[in-house]
Amino acid sequence: MTVMLAASCSDMLEETPKALLSPDKAFSSAQALKLLANGLYDPYEHDYTSDPDNIFLMCLPGDDICSDRSEWNWEQSDVFTQTDAISRYEEGTWETPFMGIAAANQIIEGYESVPVNNEADQALVNNIAGQAYFQRAHWLLFMSRFWGGIPMPLVNDGAILPKSSVDAVFDQGVEDLLKAEELLPWSHSEGDWISSDGFSVTPLKFAAKAWLAQAYLQSTGWPLKRTENYAKAAQKAKEVIDWANANPNVLGLLPIDQLWSGQGFWDKECVWGMGYTFNGNYTMRCSMGETPDEEVSGTGWATNLAELYFYDRFPEGKRKEVTFRTTIWIEPNTDALKAELAAFQATLSKAPGGSFGPDWPVRLWNGLDNKSTPNQCVYTWQNFNPDTDLAAGKFFWDQRYRRWNVQVTWDDYIKNPESRRHPYYAKGYFDDQIDNTYVPGDRKYNADGTIRAWGWETRSLDSDYWNSGKLQRWMRYAEVLLIYAEAQAMAHGLDQSCIDALNQVRARAEETRGLAKLGDYASAQDFQQAVFDERGWEFAGLEYGQRWADLLRFEKAKEMNSNRSSLGAWPDGRLKEKEINPEFFANEKKFYYLLIPASEKARTGMRDHDASIDPIVPQQ
Repeated sequence: MTVMLAASCSDMLEETPKALLSPDKAFSSAQALKLLANGLYDPYEHDYTSDPDNIFLMCLPGDDICSDRSEWNWEQSDVFTQTDAISRYEEGTWETPFMGIAAANQIIEGYESVPVNNEADQALVNNIAGQAYFQRAHWLLFMSRFWGGIPMPLVNDGAILPKSSVDAVFDQGVEDLLKAEELLPWSHSEGDWISSDGFSVTPLKFAAKAWLAQAYLQSTGWPLKRTENYAKAAQKAKEVIDWANANPNVLGLLPIDQLWSGQGFWDKECVWGMGYTFNGNYTMRCSMGETPDEEVSGTGWATNLAELYFYDRFPEGKRKEVTFRTTIWIEPNTDALKAELAAFQATLSKAPGGSFGPDWPVRLWNGLDNKSTPNQCVYTWQNFNPDTDLAAGKFFWDQRYRRWNVQVTWDDYIKNPESRRHPYYAKGYFDDQIDNTYVPGDRKYNADGTIRAWGWETRSLDSDYWNSGKLQRWMRYAEVLLIYAEAQAMAHGLDQSCIDALNQVRARAEETRGLAKLGDYASAQDFQQAVFDERGWEFAGLEYGQRWADLLRFEKAKEMNSNRSSLGAWPDGRLKEKEINPEFFANEKKFYYLLIPASEKARTGMRDHDASIDPIVPQQ
């Protein structure tokens, strides 16, 4: 779908009339309204999916990720020392949602006046209106999750509004989602809304139901504590699950090997998301944001680190392998590593069919005949065994920099004295192989036998794929299953359907702990704690703040973050974790909501919403 700017905001709530399609044209026909719908998706091209930094600021308070980069306040957000002077709060996280709300308002205000000549026209108008209600609800609920009470502009009149209460924003969001659920189709009949992979590029009816389930579940805990909504969350999640069971090729879980492979822009696990292919834009989970600084010639951003206590508690298995990057490829530059490389080189010098030189480039092998170039070791297809001949995968030749690299573990080597030893998240770790598989150890081979050094180096340095977009799943089907499991247990009592929903996610994780059984849990509350843990492991690392949202819902931010500050130092004296602001532990709820940008407070006179004073009604 071509993204066009149909609505914008020069500042928080002020319209930009020149950017709005004139009403006489926008509402003249169903097809004209369709052009206006493009504006609903323009905000996603900006800071929420195309910039990897702004979303960090919103997710870093969680206990699953951390950062030691002070640039743009990543570290400050991690340890609760951020201020309202962070420009990225204003330009990205705060202003962008209001662009989306303004675009939705324009459609909602006028779609009923569009003339329709047949059922197809009416269906199209309903579809677009449903998208508008969905997007407005999404932005309202998303912002309120992070800021608490927020201004809630429902018409584009340019007025500067006072902040609405958290429960008022929630009620409006649910009202909009119910309207979206009514208007959106289950599937599309025209190709304009469909990706090349056959999946919808706009929200469908099951997405509205899933967002309702998420909103209802979030409202059962802090700050609203509407426990009666467990039943509503379970019902909506069940409706999505039933539809997915009847349409398994459209909605369901991907195999764990494919989940983060980066193949295509759309897949069946995506309840709804965004995908971009604009060269020059990078996505939230771009490889540079998660690139080890030690690996890419000291230029890796290394902004998204895995928190150690969270990593240590993460169950062993395939899900842990694909969630974290625990090895780093570096140039041997210590005496120990140089000695190891020298020993490895000695074995290569004895290789049949070739010899070893000091500037030995990659070996060439195509399984059919031999190719030789000067100063190169040549193997034949009969005797080349990559696993044994290349020391079981520990060494590889970096053709870009023409040097040997060696694989080390995350806690075995440090290049930057200011860095801390941490695993890296691998969810932005693009696999550019056509078989969609993830290979532990990062070993791939080209058809001619050369090692394909895919991953951080390939995506961020050897091509522009790293900055040309990837599907951003705003919600995955796994979350629908876990919403149902928890909500059903809390509303109606723990039963086998709760266990079955949890086990779909757990089975996909391929872990040694095995599947859950009904007798494992003494109560629904005991089971709820297990789902809380499961959600943390499943959605770890920058999945649009899911972990932080759960910490708030259960009021566990202080408890879970307190594990980080007690980890002490490595033997060389470096702290394992940066110290968290002690004021957070003294008054944690003061830090539950993000700060409004200083420039916005100066312009409007608004104050931050301090949840330690009142979590529902904001300070004006």
